[in-house]
Amino acid sequence: MATERVYEGNDPLVPGCPPAGYAIACAAASANLDLILKERLLQRLPPKVHRLANALQELYEIPQVGDIRQCGLIVGIEIVRDPTSKESFDLDRRIGERIVGEARKRGTLLRARGDVMLLVPAPGISVTDLQELVRILQESIRSVIGSEK
Repeated sequence: MATERVYEGNDPLVPGCPPAGYAIACAAASANLDLILKERLLQRLPPKVHRLANALQELYEIPQVGDIRQCGLIVGIEIVRDPTSKESFDLDRRIGERIVGEARKRGTLLRARGDVMLLVPAPGISVTDLQELVRILQESIRSVIGSEK
C-alpha cells in the first residue's frame, strides 16, 4: 500500500518510485547476467585474483599497512599508525580520506572506510589495470604516510 503521492513518484523522500522503474532495473540486471555468461567473466577471474593477491603483497613493504584482507577481487587494506601494536591513526587525521584524494590525483577512484582502503574492481578489469591500481594505491599510501612523519 502507498499513498497516491508516493505511488506517482512525487515524494522526494522516497527514492526509487514509481514502480515503473523496476522493469528498467530488471532489464539492466538481465543484460548484465547475459554479458557475464557471454564473456565468461567468472571463469576468467582466478588468474586475476591470483595476480592481485601477489601484487598486494608489495604493500607490506609499507610498515603502516597493518593487514590486507582479500576475497576474490574484493580487498580491504588496513592502514595503522603503529606497525607493532596495529594501533590506528586518530580519526581526525582522515588518513583513508587523504589516501583516496591522492589516488584520485593519480587517476584512480578508491573508497575508504575510516583507515581501511577498499578495492572492488570490476570483474572485467585487465591484469595490467589491476597492477596499475595497486601501484597507484601504493604511491598514494606512501605520499600520505610520508606527510605524517
